[in-house]
Amino acid sequence: MAEDQIIEVDGTEITDQELSLVVDMIRGEEGTTAHIKVYRAGESDYLEFDIPRRVVENYSVYSEMLDDNIALIQVQQFYDNTPKEFEEAIEKAISDGAEGLIFDLRDNPGGLLNAVTEMCDYIMGEGTIVTVEDRDGRVMNDYESDEEQQINMPMVVLVNGNSASASEIFTGALKDSGKAK
Repeated sequence: MAEDQIIEVDGTEITDQELSLVVDMIRGEEGTTAHIKVYRAGESDYLEFDIPRRVVENYSVYSEMLDDNIALIQVQQFYDNTPKEFEEAIEKAISDGAEGLIFDLRDNPGGLLNAVTEMCDYIMGEGTIVTVEDRDGRVMNDYESDEEQQINMPMVVLVNGNSASASEIFTGALKDSGKAK
């Protein structure tokens, strides 16, 4: 529950451990369990749980059809599976009669570069997505979109002060290519 404090993982006290180490202790081979001991305010003793380990899919794309045949596609973060979810959301919106798309990246902290470049490639048509340079201005990588796939309808990208990293790449690429406002 919210506010629970993990005290022990598989018999090892973790109260003074770094978060990344604790996460590694809890993660493990699918099908095994992690035994955790938890402090919960209001309980007279620690609570103990056996948590089954399994693959957790991070869903990051949510969509809905708004009035006037405008589809809203919210991307919460850029994970490995985000491009597939994104393409499926666009395809569903188009099949449902969308005449315009709103991409909502507000409060999106970013994520994987390969995910955002794949998503831009799906929308943009031919052109530069992003160029990575070192501090001396030498081009380290140049990510390009091909002409194979593109979306041709009015598009808008929503961002705010908490949109960062891959969100900025997505926004800049669509704006610079003229695909979205």
